[in-house]
Amino acid sequence: MIAGFFAGIAGGLAALNFEIVTAEVVGASRSGAYLLFVFLGGATFFFGPIIGAVLMVIGIVLLSEWTKARLFYLGLIFLFMVMYAPGGVASLIMMNLRVAAFGKLRRIWTAYPALGGAGATLLLGVAAVIEMVYHVQLNAALGPEMKFLGATLNTGSADTGSAWSS
Repeated sequence: MIAGFFAGIAGGLAALNFEIVTAEVVGASRSGAYLLFVFLGGATFFFGPIIGAVLMVIGIVLLSEWTKARLFYLGLIFLFMVMYAPGGVASLIMMNLRVAAFGKLRRIWTAYPALGGAGATLLLGVAAVIEMVYHVQLNAALGPEMKFLGATLNTGSADTGSAWSS
């Protein structure tokens, strides 16, 4: 009953804000996106859906500005979270707070920067491959060269040469 109350308030505020309610707003795609991001934030915690809402804004607005493969990236993130953090981002935060509460965080905090660096390197490589595949499939008429994070990559050759010098 409380959830329905807040959903009604949110719907009323959205109608006032946008001054129109279309079928797209109440469609299956939008409802599925809300459920996806509630799960990614952490459905079992009070602040999980709030984190999910922030992730939704980042995922939909920023990713759509940067890449055409945003739905693929969101699918990969969802798959990763289901496999390795089924409680969502909130469960990861709570797990680290619990470790800190028992005074064990000092032992493992040095591993976090190493993990972050390795993860960033992995994400950069995977994103480069995904963007090159999308370029070959969708923008083949523009030629084999593409820009990725300021670097010129050649999708037609394994030899990039001086790709990072431009």
